[in-house]
Amino acid sequence: MGDDILYLMTYIIFIWHIYNLCAETMTKKIHPNSLANLTGRPRAYLNEKKKRRSLSITDTGWEGAQPIIRQAGCSSVSEFIEKLGRGQIDFKLLESA
Repeated sequence: MGDDILYLMTYIIFIWHIYNLCAETMTKKIHPNSLANLTGRPRAYLNEKKKRRSLSITDTGWEGAQPIIRQAGCSSVSEFIEKLGRGQIDFKLLESA
């Protein structure tokens, strides 16, 4: 009977150590950038909310547009079209590049 209690106590202590080891290694670490992402990105145009649109274009047209978009200093097609529609793209600079 005494050996059974000693075995049971040893087993309980072993399980407790395993639990604590797992709890230490599995704690969620928070990356500093994840906290910054909670606030969202600032909107470029505060007075208007963007809407999702659809665009159909061939592969050739898409590939041909990429260098023009980069020359315009835009990081995405969406940004390029937004600036194009607002008259913020200087075509003279794009033609000379």
